[in-house]
Order: sequence, then C-alpha cells, then structure tokens
Amino acid sequence: MRVSTLQMQQQGINAMLDRNAALAETQLQLATGRRIIRPSDDPVGATKVLPLRELVERISQFSKNSDAAESRLSLGEGALTSVTNVLTRVMELTVQANSDSVGPQDRINIALELRENLAEMMALANATDSNGEYLFAGDNVDTLPFTESPAGTFNYTGDNGQRNVQIGEDRQIAVGDPGDDVFINIAFSGGGNQSMFKTLYDYIVGLESNTTSTVILDDLQAAHDNVLSVRAALGARFNAIESYRDFNDELVNQSQQTLSGIEDLDMAEAISRLNVQLLGLQASQQVFAQIQNLSLFNFL
Repeated sequence: MRVSTLQMQQQGINAMLDRNAALAETQLQLATGRRIIRPSDDPVGATKVLPLRELVERISQFSKNSDAAESRLSLGEGALTSVTNVLTRVMELTVQANSDSVGPQDRINIALELRENLAEMMALANATDSNGEYLFAGDNVDTLPFTESPAGTFNYTGDNGQRNVQIGEDRQIAVGDPGDDVFINIAFSGGGNQSMFKTLYDYIVGLESNTTSTVILDDLQAAHDNVLSVRAALGARFNAIESYRDFNDELVNQSQQTLSGIEDLDMAEAISRLNVQLLGLQASQQVFAQIQNLSLFNFL
C-alpha cells in the first residue's frame, strides 16, 4: 500500500492531537484533584458519587436549619428567663405589700412598680426574632399576640401551633411555644385557668385600694412554675439539636470519606502519567517535524 506524504503528515497531526487531549485531561484532573471529571470517566463510580453528594448537601442544609433553630430558641429562652426574673421580683413585692406593717400609701407605691412589671411582662410576651416574627404567637407569627383592650382584659391573637424545623433526615424540632401555653393557661386559685397578666392586674387594682390577697403568691408561683416548665422543654430541644448536629457531622464525614475513595485522584500516579504524556507529545512533535522535511527534492 502506498502512503503519501500528506497521509503521513495527517497521521502525525492526529497523533499529536490525541496525545495533547490526553495531556489536557490529566492536567484537568491534577487541577481539580478529582479522578472523575465527567460521568463517562467512570460510569459506575459516577452513579455512586451523585447520591453521596446529594446526601452531603441535605445534611449541610440540616446544619443550617439547626443553627437557625438554635438562634430562635435562644431568643425564646432569653425572653422567658427575663419573665422568670420579673415574676420573682413581683412575688417579692407581693410579700412586702401583704405585710401588716405596710400602709395604704406604701401599697400604692408598690402597685406603681407592679404596673411597670406587668408592662415588662407584656413586652416580653410580644418579643420578636431578628426577622420581626413574634416568638410566642404560635404559627401566627406576623400578628401581635398579646393585647390589652379594654384595660384589664388581655387578649391572645396567636394560635396554639408550633413551628417546626427539619434538623435531620427523620427529625424535626419545635422552634417556639404558643403564647397561650406559656402565659394564659395557668391554674388559678379561683378555679380554671387564667393568664398571669390578669392575675397580676387584678392584684394591682386591689392594692391601689389597699386590698391585699391571701392567694396571690400561690397564683404567681403557678405562673412562675409554668414558665420554668416551658424553659425545661426548651432545654430538651437544645440538647436534641446538639445530638443531631453531632450525628449529622459524623454522617457528613463518613460520606465525604466514601466520596474521596471513589473520586479523589492518585496524585503520584497522575504526575507520573503526566510526565510520560509530555514525553510522548514531545516525541510526536519531533517525528512530525522530521516527516515535514521529507521531500524528493532533498535527494536531487
């Protein structure tokens, strides 16, 4: 078979192009540190990589959700801690006001401070998060949950829902408590339930007319204990978030190790291959240069 000079040159060009493409592929692998750049590089490995990457992405989102849940729960915990402190002060003042050694004017003065305490409790019950959403409104987070209208009548406009956040494949966590469970549904000495606001308001009104109460401390203690119970539940949620964060971190580590074993590049082998490919390309270039110089005129 006769091979023309043109054919020989074309074969040389094709050889250089093939070697150059292989070299470029190796350079890309070295640049990314990955053996599998596209599914065709390893179809079997690629089918394992995709679900692992999706799992890592999902868990990363769970971690973000956990951070957001923790932040909102921290705000709720801070507000309830303040409520507890206010109730403690209110109980101290009621003990003082109920003393026989306190006169009518002193009770009026105590009532003034108690009104401030009541206003502070209402403000804490209407606390918001960084997004302006009310912490104790249930699912109705965009509406002011507690109002007083008319004076002495306290209304709850939230609902009894709880917002949940996904922190794991099969785990959700509540990031708030409905305000009626925290501030409204409190056992009352007069029977049934009553809000801590109403209980304190009625005591203040009586105190302003020099009337004390023998059961006010029991009612305030019930409110105090209820807030402590809600705070305990918050603490349990914090622990759950921390446990799932540790579990998620371990799952991510295992998944990333598996991914590494499938798609990571053997750097030593790739560098060695790169050197061989460079030598091969240089040899192809030299051979092509020699073929280009072949001509019948060189022998005349």
